[in-house]
Amino acid sequence: MAEHDPAEIRLWKLTLVRLSGVLLAAAGLGLVALEPFGPASRYAGLAVILAGTALVAFGSRFFRP
Repeated sequence: MAEHDPAEIRLWKLTLVRLSGVLLAAAGLGLVALEPFGPASRYAGLAVILAGTALVAFGSRFFRP
């Protein structure tokens, strides 16, 4: 079997990082909506949303050559 192109490997890694950031932000929205911790859920959900957004925005910097 032929080896994969390094650009393709990098593309899949970036896709995984961005997808995990989107899922993290969606989990933060669910945390805000369900309010399992009462009023503190708003701030916890906001922190999770911001973490997911930062991962989407800046996650590609971890894979620079």
